[in-house]
Amino acid sequence: MATLNGGDLVIRQLQREGVSHLFTIIGGHNYEIVNACREAGIRVIDVRHEQQAAHMAEGWARCTGQLGVCTVDAAPGLVNALGGLQVAYESQVPILIVTAQGSLAGRDIGVMQAIDQLELVRPITKWQRTCFDIRRIPEYVATAARYAMSGRPGPVFLDFPLELLRGSVDETEVTFYDRYRISSRPHADPSDIRAALELLQQAERPLMVVGSGVFWSEAGEELSKFVEATSIPFMARNMARGLIPDDHPLALGMMPSGAAGADVYLVIGTRLEWTIGYGRPPLFPPDAKLIHVDIRPEVIGKTREADIGIAADAQAVLKQLNEHVKAYPFRVSPEWQARTKGSVAYMQNQAAENAGIATREPERPMHSIQLVRALKAWLGRGSITVVDGGYIAAFALQELEARSPGGVMWVGITGHLGVGVAYANAAKLANPERTVVALMGDGSFGLCAMEFDTAVRHSIQTLTVIANDQGWGEIRDGQRRRFGEEGIVGSQLGLTRYDQMAIALGGHGEFVRSPEELGPALDRALASGKPAIINVQTDPQQRSTTVTGMPWIIE
Repeated sequence: MATLNGGDLVIRQLQREGVSHLFTIIGGHNYEIVNACREAGIRVIDVRHEQQAAHMAEGWARCTGQLGVCTVDAAPGLVNALGGLQVAYESQVPILIVTAQGSLAGRDIGVMQAIDQLELVRPITKWQRTCFDIRRIPEYVATAARYAMSGRPGPVFLDFPLELLRGSVDETEVTFYDRYRISSRPHADPSDIRAALELLQQAERPLMVVGSGVFWSEAGEELSKFVEATSIPFMARNMARGLIPDDHPLALGMMPSGAAGADVYLVIGTRLEWTIGYGRPPLFPPDAKLIHVDIRPEVIGKTREADIGIAADAQAVLKQLNEHVKAYPFRVSPEWQARTKGSVAYMQNQAAENAGIATREPERPMHSIQLVRALKAWLGRGSITVVDGGYIAAFALQELEARSPGGVMWVGITGHLGVGVAYANAAKLANPERTVVALMGDGSFGLCAMEFDTAVRHSIQTLTVIANDQGWGEIRDGQRRRFGEEGIVGSQLGLTRYDQMAIALGGHGEFVRSPEELGPALDRALASGKPAIINVQTDPQQRSTTVTGMPWIIE
């Protein structure tokens, strides 16, 4: 039998979880983990900043439904990763960050890179532990995976004193784990299923809102069956987007305008937070009824009273609804279906009208709406677009359609910037046959720009389209509104040639000034076989009603 070190034990147990990729910056505290990946055939993707290692692990999990894993160096490496960890926590994505801590021999005498790592990550993880026995490493890794993937997913953290990773043990002294988490799903009380169907059947204006819980429970097929059986319009949010294509006649995309005016809401697998007005007026009518399904019971009733609350798995509930729906014939009016779908088109047209797109002078730098529409016309049905930024994200979420699962990715309720290149890299690794585009603002690109180097070094052909309005556009517009032009401070960036940076790093780069140039530039980028940056000059004077026209947002 073999003698294994602590890093070998970590990786052998992760292989039982199906882990095939690990994202990292290597340091003195995680040598053994990274080296064990090499020996086990797990692909190591080394990045340029630890936050981006966490973002790539999260992006991998979002695209595959599997556990994303990253390892970073102790103390400062972990501190750098916290931004990515917080995004995974708020977005409820299962990732594992694993590392060492300072040695036991050096504890409390000033050893290098020694901090209380568990206290550091406690507020933004589901579970966090230190393992002190080398023989128990597989047990702790299995437990971490169970916490990350069970119930509502989320990030977990595991570390070891340095002696454990560098120590060794005979393989016969260690137990590995295969049956460490259940596959059954909690179901709803049948009486709640009947009550929900009765309430929906009686509604004149029913509406469904489905979110990431539907994705994690692999409920896309059951969702499709229920939509077809009832003809209820539906909003798909976050990771549920594309499970049913956004161009389906009953699909309302993600922007919340379609949610207004319903009399009964069926909300499955998503929280009622700021992006959907907390489920409160003015977006949700005060007298509307709410059926809320979530695997975490404490979420139900948090921001709005639920008339029917169901603490259960999304797939299990949808399957139960489908089993009984024939006994409740639905007659959703075409007028209500048309009204909800029309509200999305109205929102898009109103934003374009307010921006003066139809009368815009050709010589002016393009508006971001023009950029998004030109990109939408180019994208194939199976493409993936990662959206990252302020105004450009608002316009993209308003206009783009997820026409296949994961077709539009966005960070979610954190409002965090700088995920775009890492998410795109992860999406391409997970879906090598699909075209992957990162649509970013120039500000957000600057937060993760060197991950383009990661794409080049690892031959990950992503296309990064930068809406270059020469500044932090959403913030700059807010400064204008509050303080006038003289109030614009700290939000100007200049017309930086990021396309030339792409070429210098070994990729493909192009500079685009008009909507008509974008499609051919993307064609050339795709044909190059290299990661590419399309640097698009957009108007620094552009304004938006997409963000300012949301009166339910509480800052």
